[in-house]
Amino acid sequence: MNLAVRADLLRDLRPDAVAGVMVAAVVLTLLAGYLYLLGPSIARYRDLARAGSEEALQTALDSARAGAVAISATESELESIRKALYGGASELAPEKLESFVIDRLDRISVQRDVALMSVKPDESDTVLMFDEFPYDVDVSGDYFAIYEWLQDVEKELRPMIVKQFALDPDGKGGRVKMKLRLVSYRPRETT
Repeated sequence: MNLAVRADLLRDLRPDAVAGVMVAAVVLTLLAGYLYLLGPSIARYRDLARAGSEEALQTALDSARAGAVAISATESELESIRKALYGGASELAPEKLESFVIDRLDRISVQRDVALMSVKPDESDTVLMFDEFPYDVDVSGDYFAIYEWLQDVEKELRPMIVKQFALDPDGKGGRVKMKLRLVSYRPRETT
């Protein structure tokens, strides 16, 4: 085509038609750019964000589980410390401690073939931040049986200590008598 025909075509074009074609070209270019360039990138970003949030949720869940395990371990450790402080009578009120101690001493004496002659509770006292509960105890039996009896008393009635003792022959076939002062300690109840 020659130049004269092209000039005629340009004169016949309406400005609104040219503007419409230009707007359509711009819209098609933007749509193609979105579909081919931005669309996949945005979809990949969303997938990564979703995967990242799933990982973050899993990390938070794992952290919460680890925290629960740590809390459980701490509670267990606190319970073992409580048992070490209160001993076998950890759940007993202080007014029931006396009968508990006498019952345990009697039971241990029967197990170890030691004669429990007497148990005399004395007045309780306060030592630093502990309540002190003393007992004057008389036992009789074989020397080694009394030794094992003391080990059992220490294990079952902890924290209980021997504050004083005296060991004398019983005069009955190698048996011995022992007088001792056992003292039980409990942390002072604060209110």
